Amino acid sequence: KKLTAHARSVIFRAVSKNVMDADDVVDSFELFPKSDLELQWQSQGVMSCSLLLNGLTRSISKGLCSNLTHLNLSQNSIGDDGAKLLAWLPRAGSKLSHLLLSHNDIGPEGAAHVAAVLNECKALQSIDLSSNRIDAPAATVLAKTLAKHRALASLRLDDNRIADAGASALAGSLRAGEGMAIACLSLQRNGIGESGILALLQAVGGANGLQRLELSGNALGEAERKRVQSSLVEEAEGEREALLAQWLAAL
Repeated sequence: KKLTAHARSVIFRAVSKNVMDADDVVDSFELFPKSDLELQWQSQGVMSCSLLLNGLTRSISKGLCSNLTHLNLSQNSIGDDGAKLLAWLPRAGSKLSHLLLSHNDIGPEGAAHVAAVLNECKALQSIDLSSNRIDAPAATVLAKTLAKHRALASLRLDDNRIADAGASALAGSLRAGEGMAIACLSLQRNGIGESGILALLQAVGGANGLQRLELSGNALGEAERKRVQSSLVEEAEGEREALLAQWLAAL
């Protein structure tokens, strides 16, 4: 009782398969009604993760999980069907700030569910969707939501396949997103070519406060890099010039 009364932050962590039962974790939420809760449930497998998500959905109806701040479901291969189960998150309360979903076989349909969560969870500060099946249309859906979000500071989409069209959609959101909080956008190894890279770099500055743009491992050869650099020379000045030089050097 003393622990439950005074714990400010509680972490539930599953470090290997079959260590904890998903229902046990959900039941444990009742012990910490006033604590910030962090749930790490990575590498547990699709069945365990699905049971957990269903259990959390049930707990919402009991008024639990309202203090959930971090949810890490990485490396569970939940797929689009599993991503659909995330629909309960907006009802979990307004504290959720970090959502990690890398290595989950999430495709376009699942990305739409994640975008819906992002649209409703106004306190979300970071989302990791690396190593999924996010393509250009899926990136476009995420980009539309990103433009309207005022808290998201970090979006990671490494090792997907958004290509030039997806990169251009994200660039459009950066240009149009007045008041956006986005500071880090990571798009490494996404098959982005010259037009997509150029669109992203041209979107730097203005109303957005982007400070970190990670683009290594994309489809940009030396000739393309020089053309991009040449196109940006006349536009760059001050702090923006320094950022562009830094990111171009990292390509």
